[in-house]
Amino acid sequence: MALNRFMHSRNRYKDTPPDFAQLAAKYPSFKEHVTINLNGKVCLDFKNPEALRALTCTLLKEDFGIDLDVPLDRLVPTVPLRLNYIHWIEDLIQEGGTYKGPHVNGIDIGTGASCIYPLLGVVLDDWQFVATESDPVNIKYARENVARNDKDSKIRVYETDDDNILSKLLDEDPKKSFTFCMCNPPFYGSPLEAQGLVSRTSDRPDPKSVSTAADSESITEGGEVAFVMKIIADSLKYKERVRWYTSMLGRKKSLVPLKAELQKHQVTNVTTTEFCQGKTLRWGIAWTFSEDVSSLPMSPLRKFQKEKEKPPMVFTVPEAFVRNAVERLSITQAVQSKRHAVRLLAVQKEVEKMMTELQIQYKLLNNKGFILLELTAFSNTWSNQRKRRREASLRMKEEMEKKARMDAGMGTDQPGGFESVGKEVNGKVDKTNDGGEQQSCATKEHDQNGSSVPGSSDTDKSVEAEQTDAGKRDDIKQYGELSDQSHEVDRSTGSSGSEVPVHSTEQDSACTSTAQTSTKVDPGNSQDSASGMDCTASSENKSTQGDASGVPDPAPSSVQSYQRQESTGDSGGSDTDSPLLKCTVTIKNVNKEVVMEMRFIEGKGRDLLNQVAQYFKNQFPKRIQLSPTR
Repeated sequence: MALNRFMHSRNRYKDTPPDFAQLAAKYPSFKEHVTINLNGKVCLDFKNPEALRALTCTLLKEDFGIDLDVPLDRLVPTVPLRLNYIHWIEDLIQEGGTYKGPHVNGIDIGTGASCIYPLLGVVLDDWQFVATESDPVNIKYARENVARNDKDSKIRVYETDDDNILSKLLDEDPKKSFTFCMCNPPFYGSPLEAQGLVSRTSDRPDPKSVSTAADSESITEGGEVAFVMKIIADSLKYKERVRWYTSMLGRKKSLVPLKAELQKHQVTNVTTTEFCQGKTLRWGIAWTFSEDVSSLPMSPLRKFQKEKEKPPMVFTVPEAFVRNAVERLSITQAVQSKRHAVRLLAVQKEVEKMMTELQIQYKLLNNKGFILLELTAFSNTWSNQRKRRREASLRMKEEMEKKARMDAGMGTDQPGGFESVGKEVNGKVDKTNDGGEQQSCATKEHDQNGSSVPGSSDTDKSVEAEQTDAGKRDDIKQYGELSDQSHEVDRSTGSSGSEVPVHSTEQDSACTSTAQTSTKVDPGNSQDSASGMDCTASSENKSTQGDASGVPDPAPSSVQSYQRQESTGDSGGSDTDSPLLKCTVTIKNVNKEVVMEMRFIEGKGRDLLNQVAQYFKNQFPKRIQLSPTR
């Protein structure tokens, strides 16, 4: 499972992964660690400690202006994960609409040789930091990194010991208080556990990146749970001296005993989160003794999971709309006898027409007993329909006036300007010449002798009728199984069923990573995997283009989808890899009525699903009025 889409929304690497080719061209120290694979893509060996260090130092220099030096026998931090933690802290402390400024002062417990959290916090938000550390080598490098970036006035590297996580610092100045504390504790409880010989199942793949952490950084007695328990004990003593106590965790199961301990001491303001990047998933826990906490942030992954847990939207298709849709379908008498199948087919065709008009991709996933469509929208085309129609009408009027002016010699020979040139009437332009006669510019093309151009004669009407009959035969062939197996289903029935093979009509984007070839999450490695990093230099999005009208090929197929067109305008959230909205639409018979059921799959939010559902409801009566009379 690729987790980049669940990165924090402000993480700069969420939608724009690093361009290794560009970085290699700019930084020789990084270039010596990259290779070009057989496909011509620039890749990095994440199991090479020097390559991992070069990547971290290069990204910090390029994107944040931070110069860093880290020894190879100490933890080399990955940048996207650290950014996710910093942004989560921002969400926790945000008050009065801002989280920036020197009034925010934090504690980084176990800052490490890189001192990366304080450096990022100062550069991004102008925070003040006390960075605690007990390892002599880490203290030396941390102080050098702070001085190298001229942040001595903002960051204080404080030497402590393993038995005094917060007490030594807070007892030093009893009047001093802090906005937050953060911690990346040692994950493991023993060397065997750190080597993956204990508690690691055999079916889990090996870590994708090398661990350079020293034992003091990765191993502590009792593991991360025991370490954070010490922070909880300190928090019960100092309480509001620190507004937010937080820590990162390497295992989800560690949350259970920690939350139980907080509940035991009646600490009610507790929140957790997920840090998602690349193939790595980490967890965060935070608690506070302040009573004025109004709301707690929710991670993108949690939002996605809650969206999926919500029940589907179910609504009935008006019977008048169904009857009109069946009339427009005009299938032969043989298939019309299968009443329920024809009703579902007719509604499906109308839904597909709406999706084509909205430029939303659709795929037919099932047509046995019920219709199951998958809809994928990359831009919001269903909102502000009235405004869109006005703009389209205005553009059409301007085009007609321009054509009329060209026909009238740019309007120079016509008295009265545009008013005497013409106006649009029922798809035609009435022009008044100097003699007062009206000339009709019909939509047909005429030659210079006034004769009709081939293609507009009665012969063409018969050809069109033959094509329509052929389309009807295609519908009969495609939905034979549907009419044979149509049946009533209960309203609570799910949308499972035999699935029609799906053939994607859009080519995948080229750009895969050697660090992203596995979809399993590795929460146990003390060294962060090369998360959030794409090993390719660049990617070139390739998508198939539809015809000039944007309408899909009408030939019968298990999949029919509107081909997405690239647009440079404001599309309301268009993204090549992440759709604005993906959902399913089930059309089924329930108690002699046609019911539509919409389920959210992924996207920017369930509100968009509600908007599309409302669009359907609004269109039903309008399309009844527009249906042809018989």
